[in-house]
Amino acid sequence: MKKRKFKKSYTRSMALIDIQSWYEGERHGLDEITSGHAYFDPLFIYRKEGLTDVYYDVNEVEIAVVAVKNYFQDNPRKFDRLAKTYRQYCVELETLCKQRSLNDLSKIFNLVCNIWPMISATVVLGEFIEHERVGNIARRALDLRSETGEIVYLAADTLLELARQNYPRLSDFIEFLSFEEIESQHVPNFGELEDRKVGFIYFKGYLYPNYPVSKLERKHNLVIEKDEIVEIDELKGQVASKGKVRGKVRVMLTTEAMENFQDGEVLVSIMTTPDFLPIMKKASAFVTDEGGITSHAAIVSREFGVPCIVGTRIATKVLKDGDLVEVDAEKGIVRKIK
Repeated sequence: MKKRKFKKSYTRSMALIDIQSWYEGERHGLDEITSGHAYFDPLFIYRKEGLTDVYYDVNEVEIAVVAVKNYFQDNPRKFDRLAKTYRQYCVELETLCKQRSLNDLSKIFNLVCNIWPMISATVVLGEFIEHERVGNIARRALDLRSETGEIVYLAADTLLELARQNYPRLSDFIEFLSFEEIESQHVPNFGELEDRKVGFIYFKGYLYPNYPVSKLERKHNLVIEKDEIVEIDELKGQVASKGKVRGKVRVMLTTEAMENFQDGEVLVSIMTTPDFLPIMKKASAFVTDEGGITSHAAIVSREFGVPCIVGTRIATKVLKDGDLVEVDAEKGIVRKIK
């Protein structure tokens, strides 16, 4: 039997409960809203550095992307109905997040699971904005992401805060508790939690604590593509907001050292979230490893009128703090200047 090939698409700072909602929404929720035509089956690998890599089956992604596009192309009214429901979920979710009641933890989690399918669909559709038949829906999808893009981050912060309130003695392990464990208050022993903290894999709804990747590959007959980084002076990505600037690089993998960011520097990151906004206001340009035109960095760059190139895949690995670069967001090229 041919091995399934998985390729990394995202790297995120996520708690286990966030991973569960992402998986549920893309694997089952997307399948439901497209009447069985499309789904994604993400694989999550948490590294002890505090980041989670998200992988997808290369062949399945190609099939699912076309299926999502075709489904909504043939059912434009279905998109409008789903968008209306999605907005209602977002309003309810925002209200619950502001209230931050322990009694609402399950409601918040379930609402996040309910909005994830539409997040996934809008991300796919947004890439077809130039398509003759789907362009109109793609533009509405892009508007929808712009309006509601921050809600999933707000929900993630709220869920962790409520979990910490529920388990103050487990504050160091909150990010490694599943929704079921938090809800039932039946938490694993410290040995199990320590294993999860070292690293874990989440695949097909199952958690594999401190589990070798090679063993998972054999168990499920798949191969996980490894990153190959070479020294280069030029890299390419997708233009999210046009412009051309020169500036010094500041690589920000997290927001922990935002005070070091200087006005006019080029922000280089895996991706951005609302937590990055204070330094995004100072940056002369954004360059990210991940994302498309519906990503947070792309949306903010257009709002701020800042040049932005997304989806370079390797910017954070080949660019270093202090590198002088030209960000040509007309052609989608970042060049080192010597």
